[in-house]
Amino acid sequence: DGATRYLAFDPSLSCGWAMLQVAAGEVVSVAVGVIQVDGNDTGARCNDLKEQIQPLLTPPPAEVLVESFHGHGRASDAISFQLRAVIAMEASSRDIPLTELAPQSWKSAIGVNGGETDKAVIKAKLEATLGIAFPLKLPNPRSGRPIAFRHDASDAVGIALAGAQQHHTLSHAT
Repeated sequence: DGATRYLAFDPSLSCGWAMLQVAAGEVVSVAVGVIQVDGNDTGARCNDLKEQIQPLLTPPPAEVLVESFHGHGRASDAISFQLRAVIAMEASSRDIPLTELAPQSWKSAIGVNGGETDKAVIKAKLEATLGIAFPLKLPNPRSGRPIAFRHDASDAVGIALAGAQQHHTLSHAT
């Protein structure tokens, strides 16, 4: 179809993802979701994420983008870092370039203050910029029942958009 596909992740146990397609300088589609990472230990969680992201990597996107690690001094920081390694390994094994974007960097690129922490502000900015409304429910491939929208998904869209802007001058039609 001639579109360039960008896949972005906001890694955590509720791992937001976004697939953004760009053609002729326009965002032509945006798909979002959240991967619920399960497992009793680190290895099981990493293997679970690995299994769940494989369908998103086929066909391979032009680039995988991920929010770079920034710790908050919480117990969940370690798994967040480890999940980034899973994404990096899967991209590398498929020869897909991987780019990490600092939170301040991708937020500034989408027109939000780089220090903004209110995820609702980021979501609203993306909806206005792209002319979309994020769904109230997201698909849950595991159970088949939709889950409530999570801001990890809109953050992933912001990461994808910032990454695409590094390669394209974009108008934001969808």
